Amino acid sequence: EQLTRPDSRIIRSLLGPISKQPWLEGTTAQEIVTAFGDLTAFGDRVPSEPPEAPSIVPQPSPSADPAPVTQPPSSARSDLVPITSVGSVTGHRLVRAVGPDGVDLGVHSWRDLWIGVVKVVLRRGRVSIPWRPRSGYRICLDWEKGHAGGRTMRTPEEMEYGGRTLFLETHGSADDLMSLAVRLCEAAGVDPAGFRIEIVQSDRPATS
Repeated sequence: EQLTRPDSRIIRSLLGPISKQPWLEGTTAQEIVTAFGDLTAFGDRVPSEPPEAPSIVPQPSPSADPAPVTQPPSSARSDLVPITSVGSVTGHRLVRAVGPDGVDLGVHSWRDLWIGVVKVVLRRGRVSIPWRPRSGYRICLDWEKGHAGGRTMRTPEEMEYGGRTLFLETHGSADDLMSLAVRLCEAAGVDPAGFRIEIVQSDRPATS
């Protein structure tokens, strides 16, 4: 308490020696009290906490060889193509064929493909009998094997249609039979692109 009053004994006893110092001449008792107050206040101060260091989360270093991204196997891949986009099939072998409903026709030759297409078209569309692909061409579908003028089907295939026996001409090259299949579909109002095939190159020319 005596350090807080200028007229206290301790302050007066300190004033004499302090004021005699060359650099402290003229010092007053109040200045000594103030100096002691500053020292006391400094000693009572609670040191502030140092600022918290920023938290640094180490990031994983990029790998020199990142793991490859694995693509899931595609189950939609198919070698089947529409018969309208194949072009010439000469020199190719028929592997399989499916109809517009996606059902395998179970055929492996161009002749059997032609027969399979005819059967599907007869169920789905309307075909005028006798049928030929164009004027002047031989008749390919008829109720009889022989035609007017004495011409007879060379390799007829029998099938039932409307409760009657129908004859189908199956003689021709692979390209001829493919062309007939497309033309019959178009004539009956059936999309020929609905028929899809898978083919591979053959060591020998494709036959019917």
